[in-house]
Amino acid sequence: MNFALTSKITRVKVKNHKPRRKTVGITLPQNSIRRTQGNGSNISRIREQALLSILGYLETRNETESSKKDF
Repeated sequence: MNFALTSKITRVKVKNHKPRRKTVGITLPQNSIRRTQGNGSNISRIREQALLSILGYLETRNETESSKKDF
């Protein structure tokens, strides 16, 4: 007996759950850009990480100040 193995492939669309992004322009000193590129760093990633860090700090600070007002 000759049995042929068959497989069915089910294709499922996977939604991309990454946050939507917006292109923005920033102005930086040329020296900073040269130094960053010289190190092989990615300016966009550095900017994003710095912004997220600052926003996290501000949100924590605002929550702390709000809790102090409740006393």
